[in-house]
Formats: sequence, structure tokens, C-alpha cells
Amino acid sequence: MNEKYYLNSDIKEIVNNLNKFSKYFEGKKFLISGANGFLGKYFIKSLITINQNLKKKIKILAIDIKFDNSEIYSDKNVIKKKLDINKFKKIKFKSNYVLHAAGIPSPKHYYNKPIDAIFTSITATKNLLEYSKENKSKFIFFVVVKYMEILMLKIFQRKKPIMEMYHALRTGRVMMKEKE
Repeated sequence: MNEKYYLNSDIKEIVNNLNKFSKYFEGKKFLISGANGFLGKYFIKSLITINQNLKKKIKILAIDIKFDNSEIYSDKNVIKKKLDINKFKKIKFKSNYVLHAAGIPSPKHYYNKPIDAIFTSITATKNLLEYSKENKSKFIFFVVVKYMEILMLKIFQRKKPIMEMYHALRTGRVMMKEKE
């Protein structure tokens, strides 16, 4: 079965917004963690679409612990690899960019076991940062704010959210602000 988890109108808008930067992507290699998740599929489909206008194609290593039958994984420039990013030792793929979008996909899991969920996120991020350093890759981390809010609520046993997170993409800084 060929399933689609993105909107073509979204992909078109993303690609149109990135067209002016496409020369920077030409011939580059991307490692995408959480490749079977919502963000991962959008990243892959967007890069595949950008590839249509490039002479030197973008190569993508899509990593996740499981994959569905989405058509994006059959593209000749996508290498699909089942991998637990909490446990890997070496990846034989030298990337220019790491897009880290992996995380615990189940709200039930991160609500019932918040420490395990945080540990998983920290370990995976640490492993990918080490990979990035070794390969001199640019590292971009994506996090779902709701996920972090649920973790904070559970860990600190509060009835209301204790933090709002603002991610300033231009500076790459994450600022936390106590809610009143």
C-alpha cells in the first residue's frame, strides 16, 4: 500500500520558499532522523521535489526504527535504514546536514514514563551531535513543543504548564519563560 502523509500544497509552498536556496543543496547529503514521522516525511518529500530541478542530486539517508510503505522511500536518492539512534555506533554515510526530528511518537508513553522519554531524546540527540561533529555536518534539531510541555507537567506535578518555549530559528537559541 502506498500511503501519503503530506499535502501536495504544503510541499509546493515549502519548495517555492526554498527555491532561492536550492543552489546550496545541490549535491549535498542529508541524514534525517525520525524519517518515518510527520516532520521527517515532509523533509524527505520536499528534498525529493527540490531534486527535480538540480543537476547534482541531493542524497538522503532516512533513519528510523520502523518504516511504512510511503512512496518517498522508493526514490533513488533516498536510502532507508532501520536504526535505533539511541544505540548506533557508526553510520557509514558522510552527511553535510543532519535534520534531527526523531522522538517518542506516543503521548501515552511520554506521559506515563517521562524520564524514559527525556533520556531517549537526550541520548539520541547526543549520538547525532557526535556524528555531526565527526562528519563536520550542520546539525538542525526539531522538537514538538507540546511533547516538552507534557513532560514538564508530569515531572513537576503541576496542574498548569510551567513553561512556554520559543524557538528563534534565526539565532538557533531556545528561550524558556516561566508562565505567570
